[in-house]
Amino acid sequence: MKGINVVELAKNNSLPRWAGIAELAWKRDSDWPRRCGSVITLPLREKVEYVSLLGGKQFLLISKEFPGGGLYFGGTDEQPFLFSLEAYMIEGGLKDEQSFYQTLKPEAVSILEERLDVKALRQGYWFAVPLLRTWDELSDFSCIFWAPSVNPLSTKATGYALGGTRSRLLNGRYIVEENYIDPTLYYPSDWPKPHDLYYGPRNKLVYRSIMAEGILRSPEHCDLELAGPHALFQSNVLRDLPEDVDANQEKSERVE
Repeated sequence: MKGINVVELAKNNSLPRWAGIAELAWKRDSDWPRRCGSVITLPLREKVEYVSLLGGKQFLLISKEFPGGGLYFGGTDEQPFLFSLEAYMIEGGLKDEQSFYQTLKPEAVSILEERLDVKALRQGYWFAVPLLRTWDELSDFSCIFWAPSVNPLSTKATGYALGGTRSRLLNGRYIVEENYIDPTLYYPSDWPKPHDLYYGPRNKLVYRSIMAEGILRSPEHCDLELAGPHALFQSNVLRDLPEDVDANQEKSERVE
């Protein structure tokens, strides 16, 4: 799976203008990609490569000139989207579409799918694995291995914001467990840091796990119903959340 230089595409008058329902606006003075509504602005510069995915519905944009090593994933899912991904994903090259999409799924999701013989649900960069247990059963298990029982919290009227993102859990229950680990022993500082890890008090690394049921709502996606407890995982190859790469302006101008 190889990219094509966007300047060469422009010379051949073959720059893609749409990725699904997302309009692609190419600008020579743009330093990195950004999205505003259904318009995705992309830099028309040397050393930028475009990789078409899913028959043109989605794409990758690659450039070492972009901040952080330069890998952006965008196009149309249910609605237009744009993510900044960790650059280590393209080290050694991209094999094919299937392997690329597989890397977006956290390893823990694949393990649970296999062991529980279930299929994970997905909403954007969130994956939800049905646990096939009631809250009472989960509480019984927790009392065996850990002292505290599982006491899920009910969502408020405004919902519970998942991991500080725009996704919210509504009309349901959830529990968030946080475990402190020593990053020097278990998580070397030069490893890519998933979004469910963050630094807490005394510089200790905190691993956050979420179980929830209810309605998962995101501005870019249809509501996703989680019937019964699900384990939630965020894709750990995101370099920046979508809200961090969206343009803070009302519109993006198209420049030929």
